Amino acid sequence: MEKIIYVDLENESDLFEKYNKNIVSEELINYIIKNSIHIDNETKIKIVINTKIKGIDIVSLIKEGLIFEHQKSIKEHERNNIIQILYLILGIFAIFLSTLINETIFKEIILIGGWVLIWTMVEMELFQDNKNKLKRHILKRLIASEIILKK
Repeated sequence: MEKIIYVDLENESDLFEKYNKNIVSEELINYIIKNSIHIDNETKIKIVINTKIKGIDIVSLIKEGLIFEHQKSIKEHERNNIIQILYLILGIFAIFLSTLINETIFKEIILIGGWVLIWTMVEMELFQDNKNKLKRHILKRLIASEIILKK
C-alpha cells in the first residue's frame, strides 16, 4: 500500500524561502511532514509535485530541505539532552543542599525547587523528545521516499 502526498507549486515563491532563493521554503517542508504524520510504517510514501516551474531541479531541492530539517532536528535533540542533564544535576544538587539547611522555610523551598527541576527534565523526555523522535522518523522516511515531478 502507498500514500501519495500531492504538492502544487504555482510559482517560485511557493518553492523558495522569501529571503533566500537557494533553499526550500520551511512552510513547504512542514506541509509535507504534517501530511506524513499519520501514515503507518508499512505504507510507502510517494510525493507528487504538480508545477509549472521550469529550469529548477525541484526534486533535489526538496530532498535537501528534508535532509536539512532532519539535521536540525538532531541538533535540537542533542541540545535537549544537554539541558536535561543540567536540570538533573541542578535538581540533585538542590535536594542535597536542602538536607544541609536547618531553616525550615528555605529548606522546603530549595527541596521543592530541586524536584521541579527533576520533573522538568522528565517532562522533556516524555513529551518533547518523543515528539521530535517521531519527526525524525518521518523525515527519514520522506528522504527515502520517491518524489515524482509532474509538469
